[in-house]
Amino acid sequence: MPKRKLLNSVIATAIVAMTGCSSVSNSPVAAVSNDLVVFEKGASLQTATNYLAKMYDLETVDWDNKIDRTKLRITKNVTIKSTSNAQDALNSVYTAIPQLAATANTNSIKVTLNNLCDGKAAMSNNHGYETINIDSQPIIITTPLNFSNGFNQQTKTPLKSVATKATLDTKPALDNNRMTGAESLKAVTTVTKIQPLKQSIQVNSGNMLSLAVIKQLDKFGYSPIWMLNDKTAKSLNSKAVSNFELNTASVNDFVYGVATKLTELGGQTVNAKIFPGSKQVVFHLHSADNVALYNMTAGRLSTNIENLAKQFGWKLDQKRGWLAAQDYPISVDYPVVAENNIDAVLTKMLQPYNTKIKHQLVESIKEIFIVDAK
Repeated sequence: MPKRKLLNSVIATAIVAMTGCSSVSNSPVAAVSNDLVVFEKGASLQTATNYLAKMYDLETVDWDNKIDRTKLRITKNVTIKSTSNAQDALNSVYTAIPQLAATANTNSIKVTLNNLCDGKAAMSNNHGYETINIDSQPIIITTPLNFSNGFNQQTKTPLKSVATKATLDTKPALDNNRMTGAESLKAVTTVTKIQPLKQSIQVNSGNMLSLAVIKQLDKFGYSPIWMLNDKTAKSLNSKAVSNFELNTASVNDFVYGVATKLTELGGQTVNAKIFPGSKQVVFHLHSADNVALYNMTAGRLSTNIENLAKQFGWKLDQKRGWLAAQDYPISVDYPVVAENNIDAVLTKMLQPYNTKIKHQLVESIKEIFIVDAK
């Protein structure tokens, strides 16, 4: 059971600096007295959850990948008393989003879909769980956050202050002991306003952009896939002619910066799409999100087509749908990238076999048939 803790210092703002596809709401998380923490309507659910994990010394948050957590916002103001334990605090937040459930375990929080609720959460097509290590996601606060455990009254500071550029505002606290909107940055006596840390890497003249991108994406836990024209690919793998910086505050910011730089170097618009489930980033020349990724796995071609069909809501019945004389082995795993429709992906997938087999799509029943090419 998580230790009970008393909040005994005033927080002006808490922001979780996340990697991955997350964003922080403009509505802040604020403590407005010794007894209360207020999560305001519109605040990021991910921010609130990770803040509570840090507050109760929980090491990770396990998110069901079926949930698109980047779009979730708290739908009403939530006030948490400092005497609440971790589960009670989570219940207070997730009551505002009844489609989801959050469970506090010994060292972690697990966020899942609430099967008992008829509501619909923002969904993704991913499966499994993504574990966010809270220790690696610093929470930026205005002052050290001190806790006492309620038993021996020993004070400790589990949250580290992060060096930032700051200004001071000395307006008195609100009489009703509650903050909303922009007032949460001003209402507490002697508030330090936090500016996010500038996080970037510099690609020096003479170094290859491709190596910098691969190295930085590896730090985020991702790998790149390049679908570029010859001119852009040459620039990517050539030595830079001048120094430039890339924002590394999050994988989103970094990927956007790389795509922008590649567009500048190659003279053709480069877009990028992040696939959190498989931890891959595709840099491509298709329009914005009009790109699909399928990861071929070692085994049989027929099995891969069957799995691809499921990904698009189609099917391949191998008994009646595989009409070709021969199936083919797949000896290594590799990605297939194409425009975001099943015909384009299948065409790309079957390109090595285009003199032997071809696909036919029956739209009315969403079924794939594989036949001999001749």
